[in-house]
Amino acid sequence: MSAEEILSSLIDLAKEAARLQARKEAKETVYVPQESSLITNKLLERLGYKLSVKGEQAEGGIMPPKPIFNDGSFRKRYNNLQYRFMHNGKQESVSGKDKDECYKNRLDFMTGKIKRNTAATFGGWLKEWHKLYDNKSENEKNIAQNEKYINNIIDNLGQIPLNKLSGIDIQAFLNTYNTRKNTRDKIAQKIKSALTMALNLGKIKANPYVSVSIKKHQSTSRRPLTFEEQKIIYENIDKKYFDLFNFCCCTGLRVSEALSVRKKDIDYERGLIYVKRLKKKKEVIAPVPFLPELLNFKFKDKLFNLTYNAFKCYLQDFYKKTNIRGVMIHNFRSTFASNCYAAGIKDKQIQQWLCHETLAMTMDTYTHLIKNGTSPLYEYIIRLKNHLKI
Repeated sequence: MSAEEILSSLIDLAKEAARLQARKEAKETVYVPQESSLITNKLLERLGYKLSVKGEQAEGGIMPPKPIFNDGSFRKRYNNLQYRFMHNGKQESVSGKDKDECYKNRLDFMTGKIKRNTAATFGGWLKEWHKLYDNKSENEKNIAQNEKYINNIIDNLGQIPLNKLSGIDIQAFLNTYNTRKNTRDKIAQKIKSALTMALNLGKIKANPYVSVSIKKHQSTSRRPLTFEEQKIIYENIDKKYFDLFNFCCCTGLRVSEALSVRKKDIDYERGLIYVKRLKKKKEVIAPVPFLPELLNFKFKDKLFNLTYNAFKCYLQDFYKKTNIRGVMIHNFRSTFASNCYAAGIKDKQIQQWLCHETLAMTMDTYTHLIKNGTSPLYEYIIRLKNHLKI
């Protein structure tokens, strides 16, 4: 036997060993034909296999024609079946029309016939885009939410090659969020931004997102609490939640922003509270004016030791009992803006306090005319205006 023949035999044996090692991970018996060579049998035994002879011509030769693995999980993904499994300590996945094709693709992947190029998949590019170009937030809650969106997109569209991702794939995925429009819009924006950047960098020749059709979610105008409703809530709300309600209606802060305020954020000398707020999709430290009477309650490091969901659930029950309809937890900002407008505070000043990007957002969405009257919340705004001399 020549050197070339020996080398060729060794290469064939190495390939066979790799395939058999993959079969070993599946914990299956290997069937060999009777005429298999002694070298092949010895190699199988060294790999820890039990040999079973199956006639003169075994089905599929050395290996069964349909490999079956005992681990991993399947999930339906549009018209294909996605198969996830662990390999070398990492989660991998392959797709196929049925389980047999998924098993075959897994075996091909494990034996090196299929090489995954993560940089060429949409999921690989999305990770890279998120790391380099996506706006970063310092807020831990926002970071966790963004990571959740990215992982959700990768789970559903990540295995598709970047240059083969179609508008139909994106549309079908986004349609699953039709009942959760806010979440759908945020996920769609990330997909759109990632693909736009890929097009600009020459990674794709055309942007598949241009064929996606999503009906824009129109933000509804948030009505304020009337003077009568303000009085009802002010006089009847549970003492546990009174200070938070009063604080939000008198500062224009979102409930989530109010819950994040700490003692160190309060400047009593200047009469300002410095709060992390979103403006133009970026976090800024914005000052909010206040009168000392607003903080006339006991607190330690954190201003309010409450949770957002507990306050929201309480308000829902409270509104039902008091027959207050058409308002939610976000309407406190509209109440603040409308009280400020009724008190004669300038439009631009209200916009600055609400930390809105445009004056149109402040005036068209949050500010409304309230019928003549008064309430403790409105009277506080009057005192604040006189104190600031504006």
